[in-house]
Amino acid sequence: MRVAIFLCLATTLFARLNPFLPTMNIETITDNHPESIGYFSEDSIYLPSTSRILKKVKLVHQNIDGSIEEVTKNIDKKVDWHYPVKIMQPNDDRQDRQYSYIFKKIDIDTIRFIKVNAAKNAVLMDTDDTIVRSFMLTKPYRIVLDFERDESFQGISSKIKDSYFTKVVIGNHDGYYRAVLYLDSYYDFKLDRKDKGYLIELKR
Repeated sequence: MRVAIFLCLATTLFARLNPFLPTMNIETITDNHPESIGYFSEDSIYLPSTSRILKKVKLVHQNIDGSIEEVTKNIDKKVDWHYPVKIMQPNDDRQDRQYSYIFKKIDIDTIRFIKVNAAKNAVLMDTDDTIVRSFMLTKPYRIVLDFERDESFQGISSKIKDSYFTKVVIGNHDGYYRAVLYLDSYYDFKLDRKDKGYLIELKR
């Protein structure tokens, strides 16, 4: 019994002294949807010949964490059973995911060494500086990019319109500056080095 107590205390002490163990809870994001599932575009539902009134439509969806929920829309309208009921979701920006983006400049003109250009699901950070680390944070969802540069400047925050990115915040730190890209939800993202800086693409 004494040996067991000693081992328990030793393990606890090691855990507190070990610098490689986390000292606080770190949130992780779980994406439970299979990678092979494509994007929904359109489908049809045929009603039986006895149908006369469409009362409601119910959609069952899976969330980021894998949980299942329902969304119900009341209709209460007459329906002709000879024709199918269609459900569709336009994906007009599909071509954008093939690197064919239309960027708009974001107003951060007070910072001279980096420019931010946003498309619907991509951001181009135009800079000669090198990214030293990048990671995702939650509550709210945001992508953090740390650039190597030791310079003092006034931080800035600017909203982004017509994009899955909602805001960019840039501030200076000791030996680097940080750009934070806020998102309207969780997405996987891809970071690529380009001739004019870095391209951040969101994967829905």
